[in-house]
Amino acid sequence: MTAQNVKPSWIGRRRLAKRLGACAATLRNWERRGALAVHFGRRGKALYDEVTLPALREPCATVREVAKMCGRSERTLRRWIKRGILRAWRPNPESGRYYIPITEARRLAAETGRAFWREEGDE
Repeated sequence: MTAQNVKPSWIGRRRLAKRLGACAATLRNWERRGALAVHFGRRGKALYDEVTLPALREPCATVREVAKMCGRSERTLRRWIKRGILRAWRPNPESGRYYIPITEARRLAAETGRAFWREEGDE
């Protein structure tokens, strides 16, 4: 079944913001920049199609957070993202902020032989 044949599953702005750990204003900014496709319902409520937001369904972490968890530099992770070694997404292609899915971060931690959640006192 392709994405074209799937009926849209709509989610409201507030629920999506809560799921992502962001505020509604952030989602509005992403809409203005064209990073998120938005549909407005009959009453003007902003709705997002969950089927077309696969990267947003997964919990994500920033490059800085993953670098700290895995013991790698942010620069190395950004280089791996550009080369396609590490999967990440950007809400806005013009910004420098990447979000790395937690499953990718766990894979990276396993490959590097590091514990996934490294606490500051665990050396």
